[in-house]
Amino acid sequence: MKKRSKINEYIYTLAFTVVMTAICILGVSFAYQQSKAGIKLNSELFTKRAVLSAANIPAEGSPEEIAKTYAENITVSKHGDKEWYRTKTGDYVIPVTGTGLWGKIDAVIGFDKTFKTITGISFTANNETPGLGARITEKWFCEQFRDKKSPLSFVAEGTKSDKDNQFDAITGATITTSAVRDMVNKTAKEAPGMVWSGK
Repeated sequence: MKKRSKINEYIYTLAFTVVMTAICILGVSFAYQQSKAGIKLNSELFTKRAVLSAANIPAEGSPEEIAKTYAENITVSKHGDKEWYRTKTGDYVIPVTGTGLWGKIDAVIGFDKTFKTITGISFTANNETPGLGARITEKWFCEQFRDKKSPLSFVAEGTKSDKDNQFDAITGATITTSAVRDMVNKTAKEAPGMVWSGK
C-alpha cells in the first residue's frame, strides 16, 4: 500500500509539472503573438532613429513624425548581401558589426558622399559591460564622432581633443573603445568599393 501511494505521488507530481509547463508555454506563446506586431514596429522605429542620427538628420517627435522624416530622407540600397542607406543629399549610412570584449557590437556609421568625413554613429546592439563598455551608447560618446575624419585614433576620456582624427576613449573600456575605432576605420576603408560598385 505504501509503495502504491509513493507511485501515485510521483504520477501526480509528473502530471502537475506537465500541465503547468503546458499552461506556461501557451501563455507565453499567446502573449508573444499578441505583441509581435508592436515589437516589429518598435524595432523598425529604433532602426530608423539610429539611421537618421548617424546621418545627422534630426529624429524627434512621434513615431509617425520619425517615420515621415525617414521616408523623406533615406533610401535603402543593396548589392549582393550587403545593405546600406543613402540620404537625399548623397551621404551614406553603413550597418557594421564589430567584436567587443564580450561579443558583437552592431552599429550604423554615417559618412559624407566622399567617405572622408563621418556624419555620425549609432549603436544598435552590444553585449558590453554596463557602466564601462556599454557606455558607447551614451550621447556624449556618439556625438563626438560627427565631422571626424578616418583613420581615427583615441585619447583618454575627458581630453576633448580638437583634432579631426581623434575621439575620447571610455575609461576602463579600452577593448571596447578599440573595437569602435577599428569598426569605423575598416568601414571607411572598405565601404566605398562596396557602395560605389553597387549604386
